[in-house]
This record gives sequence, structure tokens and C-alpha cells, in this order.
Amino acid sequence: MNEEIMQCARIKAAFAPLELATIPIPACPDEGLLLQTICAGICHSDLHIVDDEVDVGNGNVFRHRDPLGADYVGLIPGHEICGQIVEIGSTVPSQCHLRPRDIVVLYPWRGCANCEACREGESQLCENNAHGTTDIGQGKNGGGYGGYVAVPEWTLAIRLPKNLPPKIGCMLPCSGLTAFSAIQKVRPALDLAIRIRGFANLLVVGVGGLGMWTVVLVKSVYGDKNVKVLCADTEEDKLKTSTKLGADDALCWSREATVEELVDQTTMSGYNLQDAAIDFVGLPKTANTAMKSLNKGGCLALVGLHGGELAVSLPELISRSISLAGVRVAPLATLRNLVELISVTEPEVYPPTEVVKLSEVNDVLDRMRKQTLKGRAIIQHRATEQ
Repeated sequence: MNEEIMQCARIKAAFAPLELATIPIPACPDEGLLLQTICAGICHSDLHIVDDEVDVGNGNVFRHRDPLGADYVGLIPGHEICGQIVEIGSTVPSQCHLRPRDIVVLYPWRGCANCEACREGESQLCENNAHGTTDIGQGKNGGGYGGYVAVPEWTLAIRLPKNLPPKIGCMLPCSGLTAFSAIQKVRPALDLAIRIRGFANLLVVGVGGLGMWTVVLVKSVYGDKNVKVLCADTEEDKLKTSTKLGADDALCWSREATVEELVDQTTMSGYNLQDAAIDFVGLPKTANTAMKSLNKGGCLALVGLHGGELAVSLPELISRSISLAGVRVAPLATLRNLVELISVTEPEVYPPTEVVKLSEVNDVLDRMRKQTLKGRAIIQHRATEQ
């Protein structure tokens, strides 16, 4: 198989357009799988890798090319992957539940597979994974911007239920899983509010792909409980989409407004405090606004990576019993639970997607930089029959 060729989009330099190239199909790993990619989501994290500069505060930045060195050039991005198995490794156990031609989604957050966290099934917390560079599509393990993907371990693949289309399935390992994990982080605060008042308020900041998934998943997780979802964004079109997906209300935040003005707008001058908030933007302004909009006992989950620092009053956190949580996806077991949840609940609506060709990937990334992309863009490598 590895004498044949495939199309891919790969990095040639930081801040440069991806190079469209024809390269050999990778060999199937002995303990893993070889997939033919059906579709791959274009995630904002991919843009961080391509532009390769994230503000980590105090004047410092993180660059993937620092830990990767020469391996940064040629990196094939794409960690939201749905594909069809074309080959199974020679040492994969015979009791493996997967077979050639199975359509699967990949858990890309593989870590090092050797540290204590990885051995305990928490590879997203790997001790030896410098900023995700051992994960599929973020380092040496090529991702879904290629026509084929070599999967190092067969256990990373989850068979896609027949009632889920690949363009939905490919989003579950990152945008779906991250949103699901964020909901789990703030769930104790929501449950507390429901126990006290009979309902809870959830603020979702940033209604891109992950924010939209949050709206969909909250309605699946809390289908029989009164969780009111308030979405905030600077784009009216995204807010309109969020209400179509099930959000109870939407607020258009002005970029020029101060934190205090945004807090007043969000909480109706203190009369509508939020019990939990999830920030999918990750700027000091959005995080501060979300935190100051919380009720006592509230929780703020931070997901977005736009960067910067958060100044926090420690006595205020203590006196108001506020919790802060960072979210970096979730364990493999949680992805299995999410796939089952989506398959069983069969949401009536999903976040909007735009199917594109591999040759259009640089145009999509440019639209992401300009914040004009609506929903999630999906690279369609080939059609398939479920």
C-alpha cells in the first residue's frame, strides 16, 4: 500500500499557506491501522498550528516549531478524522472488534502511551506530550488533511454508528468532545442551581463550532431539566444560528464595550446572574466578563486559546465560591460515551457545516482568521456509503 500515493495539505513554513502535495501513502503501523480518510474537520486549533504563535501571557508565546524542530515542516494537520479501515496492523490482537471497511472516528489525543496518565486512560493529560505534538495531526503523526492516516494504536478507533453520517462523526473527537467535556466541568454548578432554584443559567461565550455543539449537547444532556442557555458573541449571524439550535437567548457583545458594560448587559444589571459559563474565545476580556457574570457557587470553564492573562481577585473567588476550570478535550472513554449519546438521542439539529475540497483549505483558514466562517468546515476527501 505504501508504494501508492495520496494527496495532502502540509505545512511548509509558519504563517504560510499550506502546501498541496502528492506523497506516498504511509505504511500501516504494526499495532495500529491504516485509514482512508473520508472527511476531516478544520478546527481552530489547526489554525494555531499553521500560524504557530499562541500568546501564553506575560509577553511569552508558544510555537509548535520549537518542540518539533525540523519535523514542523511537512506536518499534516487535521485531528478531527472519520475514515474507513483499509488495513489492520500485523500485531493487532485477533479479538480486536474492528475489521477492514469499518468506518471509524479517531481519538487523536494519544499522548506518549507510556506515562502514568496515559496508562490510566487519561492521555489528554500526558506528561510527555509537549503541547500536543505527539497527537495525531499535531506533530509527527500525520492527520486528516491527508488522504490516508496511519493510526499508531488500533484502540484509538471507534466504530461510527450507522445512524451518524461521517461529516458529523469527524467532529466528535474534538469540537464535540471538548464541548461535552466543558459541560461536564460546569455540571456540578448547574446541578447545584437546579437543586436550589429548580433551574440554572448557562452562559456560552463564542458561538463558533464548539459553542454551537455546546447548545446541542446541553439539550441532550439536560433534556428533562431546566437549563437556560444564553449565548454571547460579536456576530449577529452566529447568534441567530445558536437560537435555531436551541439557545434560549442571545446577546450581541460590542467589541468596544468595557467588561463592566458587558457584565451589566449579560446579567441585566445583576438580576440575571449566570450559574456557569464556558468561554470558547479565551481572551482576558471575555474570561473576565464571564467570571464577573457568575452567581455564587458558579463555575467558569476556559476553552478558547486566543491567549493572554487573567487577573483574578483571590478574596472574591473565595467569598463567592467561584470555580475556574481549564478544558483540554477528555479521555478516550468519554469520547465513546459521547458517540453513544449522540447515536441514542439523535439530535434533531446539528451545528452547521460547510463541505469543502482539500484544495480549498487555505481559503477556509483565511476565513477563520477573518472570523467570517460560519459553523464548521469539513474537508470531504471522498464520498462513502454507511
